[in-house]
Amino acid sequence: MPRLPASPSVFRQKISSFCDLRLACTLSSHDHENLRSYMLGFVTRREKPPQNAGKLDWKQIAMACDLNGESLRFAKQVARHGFDAIVRWLEETGNRPVEGGSIRETSQHR
Repeated sequence: MPRLPASPSVFRQKISSFCDLRLACTLSSHDHENLRSYMLGFVTRREKPPQNAGKLDWKQIAMACDLNGESLRFAKQVARHGFDAIVRWLEETGNRPVEGGSIRETSQHR
């Protein structure tokens, strides 16, 4: 029997916990909160993180989260797992953003 994807509220909590457990111990509280909020925004909006040539666009992520130097290096190593989880969750749920910010579910049985 296939595994059911997590509901949006459950998945938001998972991403928040991931950030608290993996990022908070090394990043400054400012960088941790910026990156955590940024990641949760993708879950809320049902959007994929920025990508360039199929890979995370760390330049855009760094600018949006005000990351640089050591913080950016660490985020690239650890936060990518959270971003990957967001992409997988979006693909599993079939949720796609539509105009006006509402969500529609796409059927995989078409």
